[in-house]
Amino acid sequence: MTIREYIPLKDFSHFKIGGPARFFIDYGSFDELSFAISFSKEVSLPFFILGGGTNILFPDEGLKAVVIRDISTTLSHKKINDDIFVRVSAGVSFATLLDYCATHSLSGLEWAGGLPGSVGGGVRGNAGAFHGECKDTVYEVVSVSSLDPKEKIIRDNFACSFSYRDSIYKKKPDEIITEVIFRLRPGNQEEMKKAIQEKIDYRITRQPLEYPNIGSIFKNIPWEKVPSTHQQNPFFLQKKKNDPFPVLPTAVLFDHAGFKGRAEGDAMISTKHPSFIINAGAATSREVRELIAAVKSDSLQRFDISLEEEVIVVN
Repeated sequence: MTIREYIPLKDFSHFKIGGPARFFIDYGSFDELSFAISFSKEVSLPFFILGGGTNILFPDEGLKAVVIRDISTTLSHKKINDDIFVRVSAGVSFATLLDYCATHSLSGLEWAGGLPGSVGGGVRGNAGAFHGECKDTVYEVVSVSSLDPKEKIIRDNFACSFSYRDSIYKKKPDEIITEVIFRLRPGNQEEMKKAIQEKIDYRITRQPLEYPNIGSIFKNIPWEKVPSTHQQNPFFLQKKKNDPFPVLPTAVLFDHAGFKGRAEGDAMISTKHPSFIINAGAATSREVRELIAAVKSDSLQRFDISLEEEVIVVN
């Protein structure tokens, strides 16, 4: 384990945006994590846990912090009766986890085909797609507190307080997810591979993956929060979907509003999928934040709808 200084965060962001981190530490064990936290206290800087960098906007100025990244690769499973329990390190990517599940015919996570990012980040935000969410298969989550990183905290599914793109871990910034245990079931390998690839192909076709981006910028809008006058809009009614409860997709709202192609500098709302802001060249964090603020303001004024960011904007 090494301590690096002034590491450009754009190199760890799918947006390719972000200034330098004052310190950067990769860890692969509880002891190394404990050391990293102790080091942050020693240099009187906050620590920042970095996952896959797929849903985070770093500031152009960088972070005066100790950025800590999990690089452990634990992946194992065991069968108990009709259930299969998969133990995975928080830093493992969903792509790696799905490869493992397909190889061992462990079904239940096919909905995550093509989902970017790390397992820990996905569980923290209860990531979801294609009518599935992390909460559907999470059995237990292991975390540690920065006050005592050697003491494990184990929560079952209920205690994680999962909700739409949310969990208890968003309310506990000093708690660090280290392991996740999923409860899966035996599956047909060929059917699983086909289902996973279908999700990947869908993303390639519908999402602007040819540009740097950090996924959907805003959460979809719960139907109950759509003003009654707009609930009667035939266009909105036709596009209403379950995600997993009734919502108006933000992409539909933006399409209706004519937001596609709107830009601030090189930050642009995708013409392919308007829920995405893309880095069309050399976009800055400031440009992205200005674009986010502009469409939020317009959406409130035009539709009386308050949008909520799904991504993490670090100031």
